[in-house]
Amino acid sequence: MRFENTEDDPSRDVRTAAGVISAIVIFLGLCAVCVKSSKFRESGKSRVVARNLDFTKLDIPADSSEEQIISKLQNGWQQHLRGRATSRLENERDTSHGEPIWLSIYANMANFRHWALLTHRYKYELRERKRNGIRYDPYDLEAGGFQNEADQPVEAFAARDAVEDVSNTSGFARYYEQVIREDKDHDPMMAQRAEAIRQTQVPRVYKDNVGLLYVIHLGWTTKTKDEVDKICVAVAQSFGRYNVVSNNCQHFVRLLATSIVDKKSEDWEWFEGAANKRYEYVGPLTIGPPAGLAQLCLDRLTSMLANDEIKDPEVKAKIIEHIQTLSTYVDNLKREIDEELNRTVEFGRRDAGWNQMMGQMGSGGGMAGG
Repeated sequence: MRFENTEDDPSRDVRTAAGVISAIVIFLGLCAVCVKSSKFRESGKSRVVARNLDFTKLDIPADSSEEQIISKLQNGWQQHLRGRATSRLENERDTSHGEPIWLSIYANMANFRHWALLTHRYKYELRERKRNGIRYDPYDLEAGGFQNEADQPVEAFAARDAVEDVSNTSGFARYYEQVIREDKDHDPMMAQRAEAIRQTQVPRVYKDNVGLLYVIHLGWTTKTKDEVDKICVAVAQSFGRYNVVSNNCQHFVRLLATSIVDKKSEDWEWFEGAANKRYEYVGPLTIGPPAGLAQLCLDRLTSMLANDEIKDPEVKAKIIEHIQTLSTYVDNLKREIDEELNRTVEFGRRDAGWNQMMGQMGSGGGMAGG
């Protein structure tokens, strides 16, 4: 954003600068109304505010129209997201830290969301089985769908030591046990995930006979598959009585992940603080244009002052005024998000806060559920 003084009409820059910045603030004000609308809230897309983002430096001519300003800002925001997504994908493919660990979240049709841990091209999870301990029920209540042949377990440990639902808390008096099986769809699933991130910055995958999955990178482990298997069995043995609300597949995955991760990903703190809620995906796009553009404008205007790009005192005063306005807007939204998370987080770190689910993560985020 550049303003130049002219000898013929020194007041021209004052009017132009005020008009340009006012157009931005008016646009952000309109977006703020959207943020407060129930529809926008329910979509889960007003929950995150960018912070410390490496925004693309923008140069907007002083005589730009409001439409040109908005278009430039939106393009800059999308360019930033694409860059972050590419960076995240490259980082996730780095195996110098060990074997990647992934969280798979089932997010379709059912009342409950099923979590599974993926590493060494195997899937680790807590699954329902029939009382006889021999044949698996083809319909998994917690996973919310029928299991096809590809989903049948290759390895199942502690078949006689299933976690019995003694108190019938699930309402069906069924048994649950840890299951370790080969992730036969690993390569096509990861390819689909990478393409989804490049296109939408959301790590989602669709599997036939299963539905929509979100696959989030949690970190890396230096442990071998045999070591991970043994830890999985140990976690199951100490897991305690299954409870569909307070001791379920998600708690099982948390315990296992904490036991095997050696280097944490950028999304780990989200994983630690994720709330036990239904279907509220918090991903990199949940920041939306309002807060993202506000932060972008704030950074750019602050940079203009710091670099002494503005010489005219009236223009400088107007920019300072709008910096204060934008700062207040962003700070209020951060506070709102912190309050929202404090109301919903039921376990883990209650101070995870908005900055643990940042738009800057590019391909990160996950289901705000436990």
